[in-house]
Amino acid sequence: MFLRPPLLAAIAYSKVGKIPYTELDTPNAWFDKLRRIIVDENENRIFIATNEAIYTCDSSFSSRPIPFYNQPPISVMGVNVFEQLDNQTLLVGSFEGLFLWNFINGIVFDVIKQSNHKRDPNKKIPLGDYLVTGFSDDFKSNAFYFDFNYGAGKLGKGMPFPDMPMQIKNQGMSLWNVALEFHTGRMYKFFGKYYILFVPLSGLVILFILVSGFIVWLKKHRKKSKQ
Repeated sequence: MFLRPPLLAAIAYSKVGKIPYTELDTPNAWFDKLRRIIVDENENRIFIATNEAIYTCDSSFSSRPIPFYNQPPISVMGVNVFEQLDNQTLLVGSFEGLFLWNFINGIVFDVIKQSNHKRDPNKKIPLGDYLVTGFSDDFKSNAFYFDFNYGAGKLGKGMPFPDMPMQIKNQGMSLWNVALEFHTGRMYKFFGKYYILFVPLSGLVILFILVSGFIVWLKKHRKKSKQ
């Protein structure tokens, strides 16, 4: 029910405490939070990216990790791009976008939109306009970012990314990808633009069946007990 909007917006920024006697019930404060680490040997420091924030401490971990006051938005899925460009700039990419971040003065620059990033206090969905899955500057012609929905996009005025070869483009979909399409609900796009409602509505129907079924069972059980 909560995998996609509109119900996703209701819980997007909510947090759940550790459930006793489960795998989450661990004294390790970093459990399932670490995503990327950069070691800056020149400045004897480490940058730690988690699914909530970016921290820094000395390279020997003798000091307590401290979160940066002003930092780029990070998707709850974690960062997919995390590179140090110089002594004061990091390149950070996630499902929130791709950003140049000056961690000294706190300025966050949106690389794709080519403008300074401003936080939207009314934002409810934890996704940006660009779902960045990767970045590469290994090509001679240009630097490229990779978007989950749109594929490769160029940064700059150089040559565009080569088109996908037809032999690859016309290949069938693997069973793993078919399962992923069902899992995310994208398989139901034949419903049109309202396919996004299929997941929450089907979840609500299943919940109604479970609750109503329990009520019917409870009534019959009480009736039998009285008899």
